Amino acid sequence: MFSISNPGLVHEAASTIAYIACRLDPIEIVTPKNLNKEKGSWILKAKEGRFCNPTFIYDTDLLSHIVGLKNQLMQANEQLMQNIKPQSPIDSAVHEIIKSRIRDAITSINMALGILTENDYETTINATAKYGQLNRDQKSRANIISTCGRYVFGDFTPCFPEEQIARLKEITFDANAIHKQFQNALDYYIIDGWKIEIDASASSIDVRNKTTDGVPRIVIPAHQEVDGLKLIKLIGHEIECHLRDSENAAQLFRDLLENDSPLAPLIPVLAKSDNEVLYEGHAKLSDVTIAGTESLPRPFYTIAQIDAAEGYSFSHVAHHIYELQLDFFGKENVNIKGEDAEDVAIKSAWAATCSVFRGCTNTKSHCPYVFGKDYAYLAGFDIACKTKHPEWLNFASLSLTDLRRLHDAGARLNEPKYPAKNVAITTANQLTG
Repeated sequence: MFSISNPGLVHEAASTIAYIACRLDPIEIVTPKNLNKEKGSWILKAKEGRFCNPTFIYDTDLLSHIVGLKNQLMQANEQLMQNIKPQSPIDSAVHEIIKSRIRDAITSINMALGILTENDYETTINATAKYGQLNRDQKSRANIISTCGRYVFGDFTPCFPEEQIARLKEITFDANAIHKQFQNALDYYIIDGWKIEIDASASSIDVRNKTTDGVPRIVIPAHQEVDGLKLIKLIGHEIECHLRDSENAAQLFRDLLENDSPLAPLIPVLAKSDNEVLYEGHAKLSDVTIAGTESLPRPFYTIAQIDAAEGYSFSHVAHHIYELQLDFFGKENVNIKGEDAEDVAIKSAWAATCSVFRGCTNTKSHCPYVFGKDYAYLAGFDIACKTKHPEWLNFASLSLTDLRRLHDAGARLNEPKYPAKNVAITTANQLTG
């Protein structure tokens, strides 16, 4: 148990930190408010052979509000740290994780300030502090996959026979049907406290631990439509990995802190690191386990990050990714249905490049700009496949550093509150009779 000199003051500080940190979603901060409009315009021009530099516009009212929270957060942090002292190895591990989460929150605020003041260098520095940066092996792996195809990972067999996959692909689910299936999965695990929301402004399905109102939610775009196999992958990826990992981590910290601790308000903050390498790696491993080789991570988000770090403009990076995509389709004998390969390559080039340039205010600049979150898919999958501690994947909302600290301190990481129940596979069997 922590030694706490003023429990009331600590509870107040912890509550303030949690209130602020749970509302600082880095993706919301860096997402332009004109993203969908710019995407449509950019894709039309790219189809005409013109790869342009988009002009991103940000929500200055939101960013100003976020920047205004910094002093309050810093005061609460000082108040907290002056009045708590770890007494055991586990306390020390939790203490370090508390400090890392507060650093996460501060870097999010600093990113908002960088965007507000159009200081792309400042935004990049803080994004790198939050997400880390590519190492030599990760860069090399991405380039090898781009050159040789994803089979460098090996060949992965889907968990369903071909006939069942074909039947799943024949079924279509709109946003309301996805909502129902997600809720069924949560009910199966007996998990509550999450809001499932259909949002006309959302661009992709997303599990959000941090939201403007502090209520964790799963967001489904109103226009979303998927086939049955994609639905099963989403249940595995979003519910059985992202959300279940977060809930297991929250329970772990409840056990370590005890619910009557003045530090208990911090539990939702402690349960989710902004570093998502293991988080996305676990979810991508689920994709591959369900659907096989076709779901292996592609290298383009990573290569876009490599290019952006060299100072190339949005248009240059996007054109490079477009060319790599077309070449990649040939290596993997990809059969594009419904859209031709060029259209798919253009849309994929936008997605990969936009992921790296989110938060940028001058996409033409040769000053290196990198929002490097999404290298986590490829790097994380590699780590999840090779880990010597597969039980840690039940808590993959924590960073590897968090987990090593807790493991070395003696925390029990082999007894998750919500062990995997393979509800995605059960759902597939129910859908196909």
